[in-house]
Amino acid sequence: MKNWPKPIDPARKNETGQAVAVITPVVLLGVLAVVLLNVAPEFAALVWIGVPAWGAVMWRVDGYGFREIASWSIPLTGLAVVAQFLPGRVSVALASLMGLCTLVLVLSPLARKKWLAAVRPLLRAKLTPRQVLAAQLLEIHDESLAVQRQYTRDTDAIRFHRRAEQLLARARALTTDGTVPNDALALFLVYLESVVTASADPTQQPVSTFETLTNELADFRAAFDRLIGQT
Repeated sequence: MKNWPKPIDPARKNETGQAVAVITPVVLLGVLAVVLLNVAPEFAALVWIGVPAWGAVMWRVDGYGFREIASWSIPLTGLAVVAQFLPGRVSVALASLMGLCTLVLVLSPLARKKWLAAVRPLLRAKLTPRQVLAAQLLEIHDESLAVQRQYTRDTDAIRFHRRAEQLLARARALTTDGTVPNDALALFLVYLESVVTASADPTQQPVSTFETLTNELADFRAAFDRLIGQT
């Protein structure tokens, strides 16, 4: 199965670009903090307030609500303020911890998921219909990636085909209301249907089959980006 297309994870589409967008201001803030340590050390730690503020902007761009953003950005900003009044080494250590937590929450989809799962009951934050659909699509998509990776390891075509059919059935059961675009779901169904067809006899598929799968996955990815990018 050497020609099976490499899966694309929508949650990590802009991972490199996002990393640059987040790390660059953090580095600049770090340089500014070092400069202030030599010029005005009493203000050095205060520079790190900009780190959770930038992280909050990144979360807002990704469509998260203000309560969800505040659940971590306010405590981390508080740490930066407290660091302002602590001795030098302790101040730097606390500010560094705050910066590390911000980077993890901004760059790691898993960290975001676990954090939100922990705080949503406390915030009583409800997901919008768009967020619900996106979460459902991504959950099934992640399982599809896992099934494909499993097949590349054990070459168990029967189990691969059975699991692909199960995932397609779950996707077909998803519904949208009139306020949520359904193109992402429609394109995802097209892709999963092709996976089911290909998994029936994966070792005998022509190269064109994998090209089709790759294109359908890219189409779904673009629609998914539009879904999560709309507010």
